[in-house]
Amino acid sequence: QLGQIVWQYGDLKDNKMFGKSLWGSLFDKTTSVLFNPVFAQRLENGNTLISDTGNKKLIEVSPDKKTVWEYPPKKSEKKDLFEGAFFINKLANGNILCTLDKAYEMTPEGELVWVYNKMQVDLNIDWVYKVDNQNYLISTTRIVRRGINQEVSMIDYSGKSIWKYYFSQYKHV
Repeated sequence: QLGQIVWQYGDLKDNKMFGKSLWGSLFDKTTSVLFNPVFAQRLENGNTLISDTGNKKLIEVSPDKKTVWEYPPKKSEKKDLFEGAFFINKLANGNILCTLDKAYEMTPEGELVWVYNKMQVDLNIDWVYKVDNQNYLISTTRIVRRGINQEVSMIDYSGKSIWKYYFSQYKHV
């Protein structure tokens, strides 16, 4: 039926911000506890890729809610280096595109293939899609004194801009 949940993943017993879910996210290492999941992608194989920013990890879960992949791995030196991701997109080749303070493509093992960062503190990279082997479509947002600037651009593998569409909303923030 319309509006009914057909599948979900996470701890449903207590979804309060400062209740058992927060406590469980910090101390209970079960796979069913999420803390601030911000993005999910249903994959062609039926699995779901989830960005759990509060736990600073990416997880892929099967329809029966088993973890099939996790980054960074539980016992990894990368665990303290990974800050999480707001946007994720699994590519046909198995690599994953992510955004946080930069956009990057990594292998399932966590090896970086490509990184894009404009090195600007006030810039938020919203999402990124790989168009072909050499080009990426990327969206950025920047809050400025007069409003919000948004930009969608096509960049090549080296980070050079091919084209861009710029939109500014001049409202005092």
